Amino acid sequence: IFPKKKIDQDALKVMLVDLSTYYIKEDDNREYNVVEPPLGLMSLVSFINNHSKLSQKVNFKILKSFIDFNSHEELVEKINEFSPDLLGFRTMTFYRTFFHEAIDIIRKANVTTPIIVGGPYPTASHVDVLKDKNIDLAVIAEGEITFSEILEEMIKNNKKFPSKEVLSTIDGVAFRKN
Repeated sequence: IFPKKKIDQDALKVMLVDLSTYYIKEDDNREYNVVEPPLGLMSLVSFINNHSKLSQKVNFKILKSFIDFNSHEELVEKINEFSPDLLGFRTMTFYRTFFHEAIDIIRKANVTTPIIVGGPYPTASHVDVLKDKNIDLAVIAEGEITFSEILEEMIKNNKKFPSKEVLSTIDGVAFRKN
């Protein structure tokens, strides 16, 4: 049973995207193409909805590559339709090139929404991940509490991404100082 959640009309809009499956083309003949649900993102949203005071203040949308969109252009279209206040991306190390390419295309499509990243790749390689100037913040390791704190700060700050001074008070994040 998944009860319908009440969401405030002016809720913070957060789109979470799992980029851990390549796009599939009609002529694709890969025998190995495992598609798994975005369990990490689902768990993150469940934690915030069930264990924090943010439940009604945040409107989440979760997307999975290949399932919810099957091209960079479709991803940009989904972002523009939802018009999020914050974008979160998750990927595994195996998909790192695909991940950076997708984020680059999003920025080239004039999406200026702050981008935070998490999951196995950003956790294991946050120094390399943050060399990508398109990414604003990396959440390291299990990030439920950290992510909740970021969302709380955005709500307090009229849906604006926290300043570097504020971010430096939150455990479990990495970002560029300059």
